[in-house]
Amino acid sequence: MIDSTLVERCEFSYHTGRNPLQTKGGIVRVQIEDALVLSKWGMQVKEANGNTVRMSILSSARAAIGYYDVMVETKSKDSSGEESLYRYKHEEQICILFNAWCLDDVVYMEHNDKLDLDPAEYVLKENGNIWRGSHDRSMPWNFGQFENAALNSALWLLEKAGLGPMAMSNVVHVARIMTSMVNSSDAGARRGVLQGNWSGEYSDGTAPWAWSGSVSILEEFWETKEAVKYGQCWVFSGVLTSLLRALGIPTRSVTNFQSAHDTDKSLTIDYVFDAEGKPVDSNDSVWNFHVWNECWFKRLDLPDGHDGWQAVDGTPQESSEGFYQCGPASVNAIRNGEVYLNYDTGFVFSEVNGDRVYWDQDSFGQLSISYIDKHSIGKKISTRKLGETTERRDLRKDLTSHYKHPEGSEEERKVVEFVHRFSTIRDLQIYEPAERDVTFKLDMVDEVKLGEPLTGTAIIKNESNEKRTVTGRLTAILVFYTGRAARTIKEAEDTIILEPGEEKSVVLDISFSELLGKSIADCSVKVFLKGSVHETDQRFAVQDIVEFIMPELDVTVR
Repeated sequence: MIDSTLVERCEFSYHTGRNPLQTKGGIVRVQIEDALVLSKWGMQVKEANGNTVRMSILSSARAAIGYYDVMVETKSKDSSGEESLYRYKHEEQICILFNAWCLDDVVYMEHNDKLDLDPAEYVLKENGNIWRGSHDRSMPWNFGQFENAALNSALWLLEKAGLGPMAMSNVVHVARIMTSMVNSSDAGARRGVLQGNWSGEYSDGTAPWAWSGSVSILEEFWETKEAVKYGQCWVFSGVLTSLLRALGIPTRSVTNFQSAHDTDKSLTIDYVFDAEGKPVDSNDSVWNFHVWNECWFKRLDLPDGHDGWQAVDGTPQESSEGFYQCGPASVNAIRNGEVYLNYDTGFVFSEVNGDRVYWDQDSFGQLSISYIDKHSIGKKISTRKLGETTERRDLRKDLTSHYKHPEGSEEERKVVEFVHRFSTIRDLQIYEPAERDVTFKLDMVDEVKLGEPLTGTAIIKNESNEKRTVTGRLTAILVFYTGRAARTIKEAEDTIILEPGEEKSVVLDISFSELLGKSIADCSVKVFLKGSVHETDQRFAVQDIVEFIMPELDVTVR
């Protein structure tokens, strides 16, 4: 309410940012309008009663998010005609956020049960589930986006990163910057909330699997302004969900199983075996699972057809434009192989649909392709299904078809072939030798209980009409969930003679005592099968992962 006696002019202005300037969008002066529209600031007189005027002010759907100081300026004349100017700063700030219920906002989400769209789920819901380890198992997560530490941290981080008011109105910039600010891998102003740690040693902090929500992490960060120890991918994703939902952006955590990490932009995942058939350390890897996020908004910076879910990732894997940030990459663009579109679309494409290429290296270092596995990357991409259910197994919604066409279909192969044009190894011919008359199969269980032995079996069959001499080599390696090797466990090799149509096996038995070692709780077992046919020089390679699970406890109280 303001004094209206002899007032000739009244103006409201809103100031945001460190050094508000009207030319940079930091000062908004609101005028009285005949009609209010969502796309611009406006003000109307709702009531004038004696010395009191009540105003209705509408902020623009395109306004910068953040805290605003509210200023009121009035110009009046007294009875003698002398002018006076009065300025008033309101004691409390207001905070503007993105609005998923506003038609003109870029994050607008229309409720649609068939498409699993509901802003109440992806903005307002404070609890959810994150899948890790197996698509059959999820962990509950408390996002707590309405706690003070969430919103305060989010806006403070954006300001620390140097976003001005114009950038703060751009959801693409906000989401991208937040992926770099949720981790602490960059120095200076880009050092953020969580410190990643995949070493297995967490004595000076909290082990990643000990967290059950974002609130305690964000409260510690808000109090100290120092990176919290420690996080891994699902923790980064959970905290990023909290920060983005706090800003009003519809967001969900997404888990990709058999998630590739392409380090050289080849858009393939490359494995090399030496002249003896042993796997050579590779920069590329395949994570047993990896958790990132999706945000919902319009892509005004991209061609039509790319609105909707956008992949963003706060886990520091590869630098992008000089910082550890990833996305937003249009999920539609990933599915269609439009890897030339911003941001980091090619990197996410390789995570969900890269081919595993196995190379043999001779004694001179020359490489040749032994096998291409076209169907093992990007499995059971999972998020929480809309709605409430008491059965945890019914919580999962499969998003795999959102990210790629059906595995092995003509459409999917066309996309992969198109994407190869943008690869750093596009001049290499990626194809397998044609002659393949011996089949190889690696038979492994998906999970093994801690304390139990493990067996890997290579099943080899001669499909030709002639005798074949085949060497099969099995190598078991203890690996972290990121695919990084901890140590070699055991190897087995055998050369067998196969008559036409005959099938034999090479077996690798591993006792639990052989599995024991440092950080087994963080690890799984990766088994490589390397095969070669002496008569035809046919070569083959494949791998599989076995997860450890805790045995069930049967407690009896006497």
